[in-house]
Amino acid sequence: MLKSSSQLINLFDLVNDEILIIDGNNYNVLFNNDRAEKFVTKDGAISILEDEKIKNILRSLQPDKTHAEHISLKINNKIHHYKVNILAIKDEESYLIAFVLTDTTRLFKLHRKQQQLIAQILKNYFDRFESLKQLADSIAHEVRNPLVSIGGY
Repeated sequence: MLKSSSQLINLFDLVNDEILIIDGNNYNVLFNNDRAEKFVTKDGAISILEDEKIKNILRSLQPDKTHAEHISLKINNKIHHYKVNILAIKDEESYLIAFVLTDTTRLFKLHRKQQQLIAQILKNYFDRFESLKQLADSIAHEVRNPLVSIGGY
């Protein structure tokens, strides 16, 4: 059995995804690691989504249900892509909002590379078929030439 909340905090810090927990006023309550800290502003708010968007999501979000968003953020002059799972935890007096951010930048880049490779493969096949068509046209022309001279057409 766990003896202290510090052990839970240590376990919380080991999670690879960035986890941010804020109160209903968009102020940071807890985040799990240094990577998550970059989403917290100096005044304690979070910079993942605009306040209005968070409020709209919360209005539509059922308690204990999750909402997923895909976002792109510019961090240190680089574009990073994240899948954000949002969970509202409500009781009679207040509520907390948990954001779990999974960095999908690598997957996004791999998907883009895959699309480029597929496009290149299709182009290569098209070029091969075009070459085969030209070869077939040349062979047909060479076969027709003697027949035309013999047949007098």
